[in-house]
Amino acid sequence: MPHMVIFRTADGKPSYHQAEVLNEAIRFVEHLRNEEQVNDARIFAMAEVPIEFKVQWRVELAPPPPPVVQVPVVAPAEASAADEPEMAEVVASDVPTEERADAEPAEYSELAPYDGVQTPDEVGVAAGTGTGTG
Repeated sequence: MPHMVIFRTADGKPSYHQAEVLNEAIRFVEHLRNEEQVNDARIFAMAEVPIEFKVQWRVELAPPPPPVVQVPVVAPAEASAADEPEMAEVVASDVPTEERADAEPAEYSELAPYDGVQTPDEVGVAAGTGTGTG
């Protein structure tokens, strides 16, 4: 059975020495004491500890399903103004980006540059809601 000698060197650093048999470990401790003036040495018997590797399963949460959006469905030939539209479930990812409330804003490079001039529609003149000067 192998043995381990654990000791501190003369300058205080921890160290160790492995010996194959007990007599070899004893001779090494004698060498430490007689030739290197090491007073603090211990001998340990080493025995292998059997270990076993096993598969470990890990449970993770699945991502949440996309939100459901209610969209009115009206049959084109049978629709009348008095009829209530039927609601259908639509997954948010099926709705075009420009219609979704949670859609990311357009990139600045996609927007038309602002030239500082408002059109009549922007100030409400065409709709009769603006004051318009002129």
